[in-house]
Amino acid sequence: MAEDNAGNKESAPATADEIAGYDITSPTSSISSIYPDAYWQNQTTNITSTPSDNLELKQVSLYYRFSLDNSTWSDWTLFETISSSPWNWTFTFPDGMGYYQFYTIATDSAGNTETKTMAELELGKPIPCYFTYSYPVNKQPILFTDISSISTHTKWIIDGITVAEQTFPNGTHSPFNLTYAFNISNIYNVTLWVYNETFDISNTYTVNLPVKRNFTLDLSPNHIGINYVAYHLNTTTNASALMDLLNLNKGEWIHKFNETSNKWMSLWKYNDTVKLGDNFEINPWDVVVVVISNSRTLTIDVTEKVNTTQTKVLQKGYHYLSWSDDTKILSCDIDEIGLQSGDWVFKYDLQNETWLSYNFGLSGDIFEIEPYDCIVVNLADTRNIVIGG
Repeated sequence: MAEDNAGNKESAPATADEIAGYDITSPTSSISSIYPDAYWQNQTTNITSTPSDNLELKQVSLYYRFSLDNSTWSDWTLFETISSSPWNWTFTFPDGMGYYQFYTIATDSAGNTETKTMAELELGKPIPCYFTYSYPVNKQPILFTDISSISTHTKWIIDGITVAEQTFPNGTHSPFNLTYAFNISNIYNVTLWVYNETFDISNTYTVNLPVKRNFTLDLSPNHIGINYVAYHLNTTTNASALMDLLNLNKGEWIHKFNETSNKWMSLWKYNDTVKLGDNFEINPWDVVVVVISNSRTLTIDVTEKVNTTQTKVLQKGYHYLSWSDDTKILSCDIDEIGLQSGDWVFKYDLQNETWLSYNFGLSGDIFEIEPYDCIVVNLADTRNIVIGG
């Protein structure tokens, strides 16, 4: 009420000029119901909250977090804020199949907000599908650990081919793990596929897995260091670059046979900065001869998918070939790649410092040809050769 210097006072108003409230009490809320009322949900789900406040409620927010394995969780994420009743949400499982936890947070008109750290509701969207693994190198077994659940049928698929599968009629089972060795360094598409008959729903989890190449440049017992090496990467390189990739030392060599000129090309490492000789081109699956002074084991990364199929038309005579197939064969089965009666196949045995040989259709040494092995063939006529695939 106002008063002037003459003592005049205004009359009391019939109603208040303004109304204000004082509120320091936080509202509360809790998730009261879901529909359908079940842990595993295969469609959108209606979630309802029951909030309350001592004066005036402003809004209620639904938060969720997500996990693929029901162990490692994402941060809490706001799904939606509602400013009026009814306080319910149609939850769409935005992160896909997996495990979800929820709580609601209420705020009143004074800005008081409740605090929560624990989930009020847990739901799962079937069917969770996930696995863990470690990055492998070729020829070494790797364990793929299944962290899925409630499947009635599970498959492991590598590059589109099912390598293991199992059915579980009860829908519950211990982890269906896979132990697998990749013989060829490459990038593999590894998929875990799961299916639940009750929900009639399936799910997949896929990883593009790079498998490094691990191999040894070796010496014979007499310290002879002649190694036949298959160049396995998908890009063309040259002798100097390959010398660096193989970390060759001073005084070591790289050779390659030129089938056009019928001569050997050679590059020698004079010192750390100087290389002498032919800096020849090396194409995928070419054979090079690396001559070393001391043995070492190398690991080479692969950064792009490697084409393991070799299709060649080879003329009569000698040819150097690398084995790009992921399975081994015997020398007596060399006709599988296109050799015929009268053709020869050779393989160098470094440890015994000798050549193994087999004449297809006649006789000779029965030896294994494994992934990345290098062989020499002597063809009696023109042949269509196919290796790998």
